[in-house]
Amino acid sequence: MSKKEQDQYFEENPGSRKKRRHGAGKTVLIILFVFLLIGGGGVYLIRHYVDLIPRIDPRRQSTLSPSEAQELINRETESAASESADTSTNAAVREVTVDPNETYVVEINGETKVVSGSEVNANPDYNVVGQFEWKKAEPLEDKDLINVMLLGIDARKAGDQTRTDTMILISVNPKSHEIAMISFMRDLYLPIHEGYEDSRLNHAYEIGGLQFLYDCLENNFGLHIDGSVVVDFKQFAKIIDILGGVDITLTAKEAEHLKENVIDFTGNTTTSPSSLHEGSCHLDGNTALAYCRIRKIDDDFHRTARQRNVLTALFGKVKSAGIRELNEILNTVIAMSATDLSNSDILSYAASVLPYLGSASLESGRIPCDSSYRSVYINSMSVVQAVQQSNLDYLKSVLPFGN
Repeated sequence: MSKKEQDQYFEENPGSRKKRRHGAGKTVLIILFVFLLIGGGGVYLIRHYVDLIPRIDPRRQSTLSPSEAQELINRETESAASESADTSTNAAVREVTVDPNETYVVEINGETKVVSGSEVNANPDYNVVGQFEWKKAEPLEDKDLINVMLLGIDARKAGDQTRTDTMILISVNPKSHEIAMISFMRDLYLPIHEGYEDSRLNHAYEIGGLQFLYDCLENNFGLHIDGSVVVDFKQFAKIIDILGGVDITLTAKEAEHLKENVIDFTGNTTTSPSSLHEGSCHLDGNTALAYCRIRKIDDDFHRTARQRNVLTALFGKVKSAGIRELNEILNTVIAMSATDLSNSDILSYAASVLPYLGSASLESGRIPCDSSYRSVYINSMSVVQAVQQSNLDYLKSVLPFGN
């Protein structure tokens, strides 16, 4: 997209420009790695390093046309299908329950009929007509919240446009001292943008960059995003090593998987495979990263839960980090991340945020929420369909609106 076309896009879509910048500065402190800047020397460190953080200008990111986007998705789907097991089936695994006392219109073998809710729940293959349709969401009353997306990618540089394998919303309420950490499933199937075919959420950034993703989240969830930090998670292991590792409770399957599936990204793997077992284990950076990436033994829902487990453990470790450790962490963060927040945004709220981060409450969650989705193949893609209203209600319940 040329500069002229980009300017025309923003003129025709004024809602796409960021509406609130007052909270954006509060966020990178939280998102550098929410947890990175706790301690008496935090403000000084931010001032020293803020100029070094790579910047992303959403208006300069490329945007594929609808046809180009679909061609890209088709190529990636074909490539994934050739590397995986048979995906020809379209059978759904229903994890969505409905009110057994109500009646519903369902589609069965191309025909529609009215059945009871109890019959729907007893038949996973029944497709409730309209259950998975998405409409433009009403904006959330979130002006007191600071919403920053943490986007994890596997790319040569953190600013490169590729699929986002990790999407975590960090939402902060400075007044109530609450933080919420909410994972968005990468396979969530929804309208990614007007004029484009529905697809997985993790295609939004790849197709149109940050602003495209912001529009997608605002249109489908009513969320206003103040900014993002894009991270190459392969480098994330270094931060964990700086802090001396993290303690994580493993299942028996997780422990067995990790014994043979740790990749040495840092050249500093200290966790011995023989030390891994069911229960609490101390993980170095490489092992913690491998834990975050586990998917083969279960599914992507468990994978995102593991990511939040590590971030929660890291949050506790950073609370006691000293100036030397913070200095090392910031050097690592600068090398592994990029952001669309300006220097003034970051600096303007540093002094106000740092004092309470050490005592802030942290809650985590996931979109889609339990009992609101089903897994299914659409156009040869393995995707997650979700009930929009159930997830809007859940999002309102987990965001840190305070009292």
